[in-house]
Amino acid sequence: MASLPVRRLGDAGVITDVNPYDLPANAYSDANNVIFDDGKVLRAPAFKKLFDQISVTPVGWSSQSGTYANSAYTWSGALAASQVTTPRNVASYRHPSNGSVVIVTNEDGNVYDYAGGTLSVLTPSAVNTGSSYNTPWTHTEISGLSILNRNNSTPYIRDTVSGTIYSLMTVGDWPSTTYAVSMRSFKDFLIALNVTESGTQNHSKIKWTDPIQYRASLSTGVVWTSSSSTSAGDNVLGQAKSPIQDGMAVGNVFVIYTQTEAFLMEFTGSSLVFSFRELFTDDGVIGLNCIATAGQNQYVFGNKDIYVTNGATKQSIADGKVRQQIYKELDTSKTDRCFVHNDTALDLIYFCYVSRDSNAGYAGSTYANRAAVYNTKNQTWSFMDLPNIVGAAVTNLTTSDIGYDDYDATYSASSSSYNNFASKTAETTVMVGAKDTSLDLSVSRIYAVELLNASAFAIDQEPETIKPAFVERMGLDVDETQAPLRSMKNLKSMTPQIYMADNTSNVTIKVGFTDLPAEEAVTYQTIYTYTPLTDHKVDSRASGRLLAYRVEETNGNFFNMSGADFDVTLTGKR
Repeated sequence: MASLPVRRLGDAGVITDVNPYDLPANAYSDANNVIFDDGKVLRAPAFKKLFDQISVTPVGWSSQSGTYANSAYTWSGALAASQVTTPRNVASYRHPSNGSVVIVTNEDGNVYDYAGGTLSVLTPSAVNTGSSYNTPWTHTEISGLSILNRNNSTPYIRDTVSGTIYSLMTVGDWPSTTYAVSMRSFKDFLIALNVTESGTQNHSKIKWTDPIQYRASLSTGVVWTSSSSTSAGDNVLGQAKSPIQDGMAVGNVFVIYTQTEAFLMEFTGSSLVFSFRELFTDDGVIGLNCIATAGQNQYVFGNKDIYVTNGATKQSIADGKVRQQIYKELDTSKTDRCFVHNDTALDLIYFCYVSRDSNAGYAGSTYANRAAVYNTKNQTWSFMDLPNIVGAAVTNLTTSDIGYDDYDATYSASSSSYNNFASKTAETTVMVGAKDTSLDLSVSRIYAVELLNASAFAIDQEPETIKPAFVERMGLDVDETQAPLRSMKNLKSMTPQIYMADNTSNVTIKVGFTDLPAEEAVTYQTIYTYTPLTDHKVDSRASGRLLAYRVEETNGNFFNMSGADFDVTLTGKR
């Protein structure tokens, strides 16, 4: 009889691109709706409804009232369904007193923000919101200004302190017939990428402004016109072999990504203002908003790989781990729905996409239904179901409008500490999901996305977003006990180390086997409902050359698992 102790089950994560029998004992061959952190497997962050775009009834927020900015209609309290189209992105801007404020842009060109618990419609008064375009938006901030852009309309610009609504950028010298695929900030400059002028698109053209002063006048302080008295200018990347997709600053450089390559844009301080040179040519970026900066690195969702660059070197972080899995299931007809988000509170990077996998929690969705989640602390991968998500941002939201006495859910259901009912400002990730009744998503919502055991919001997770969580390990050959590959292994028991926030909750543990390395389906002989408060082990008679186990939680309860002992007996060799 041999004992196989496995500890720190969160150190290796899920590795789908390597044969299960070649994995270390603490790695998983499949997993969903979990993350790996501090040596443990944890249930993934939950989706908590802050408010939705129709009933707009925030939990713990003040009531809303106001007048629609372009006077097309007025509203009070809640927006009617006819006043709301599909959201197409979410971002946040920094306000001196309100912190990071959520803004949502819709297909029809409308813009909403949610500052201090008050909903405001910030659409420029000149915008015709009668037409909808299913194209993504970009957002950037520079010198106290917020800029929203998409490739078929005039950019929006706003002083976030004094501007009551956004203005069209044509309030300055931006031409009314000029559009850009993306707008980003770099140092004191605003940069337009992949520019269309008077109906002619130049996929390789870049424009930039004169340096912008803090809260500059929208009409005179944002200057795009090149002259002897300004540093504004433009350039065409003649070397580019494919259209510019997006760009972002990292450190002291700005990286411009095409579909297939990357270029460096560097400030020179000379009359030329910027220099341009090739960085690498073996991959680019898959679409807009598919770059996230964390520290001195950029994490990029490429067309062939997911990689990290610091503006000097490039290294894959997915190859040999989950790259094949992601690109096998990625719906390549919907790459404009991909995006990347840095969850600064949890040190996670979400690479979000539309999966064609029939087992996805929201199979057949229009927008992102899956995230490949990368932990920047321990370099592990995991996967999450996404409820038709269009974008994500990090924001600071006040929770002072709800008190413990007014909270109607149970303490255990909220999975929050008593301290979380206090008045404070929390940094958290927010995501916006689009309505799709075929997926049982009844309304478009803005969600707070956070771990249930470390919540900033004393709010239950939205029931429509709860999906099963599991980890599975196939191909346990028990090499660590010196057992020969041809021997039959009988798994007599499994003793897991599992914690659940609610002591009455349970997980399902399945124990089984495969006889041949080529087998893809496990024969599970033992299926046990395991309650951590009362159980300590799972007895089994599973017997085969390669062992397997699976731990599932289906009700949305928080759990973590850090280790397990496997009691194994060798029963024969053939």
